[in-house]
Amino acid sequence: MTDPDKPSDRGDQTRSALVQAAMAEFSDNGYHAASNRDIAAQAQANQALIGYHFGGKQGLYLAVFKFISEQIQQHTGSVIAQMKAQLAACRKASHSMPRRAKPASSWCSAWSSGWPSCLSARCSSPRHS
Repeated sequence: MTDPDKPSDRGDQTRSALVQAAMAEFSDNGYHAASNRDIAAQAQANQALIGYHFGGKQGLYLAVFKFISEQIQQHTGSVIAQMKAQLAACRKASHSMPRRAKPASSWCSAWSSGWPSCLSARCSSPRHS
């Protein structure tokens, strides 16, 4: 079990609190109108810690985007893994079919080349085109 009084744990907690507070402040007021003072107050941290942990407001802004991208990857990772598994099963099924009856293989290759766009609002797989 970790000791919350250890410097590294407190530093991680402070960084996390500053990122969360900055995310709220940037979304409410935008980058230019957001103030380090308000972010620090919302995080219940010393304003100087923004510079210490992130090098300033711009570094904190980038940390917010890193946090958001990590959250997106965490949520979409399982979906992408399922899609890859379905594609592998489709390819396996197409390889086990007789040569004359391989319509699935053309669908699989078309689907595999178009599956990243399926993450957008309009899927370009053969099934949706």
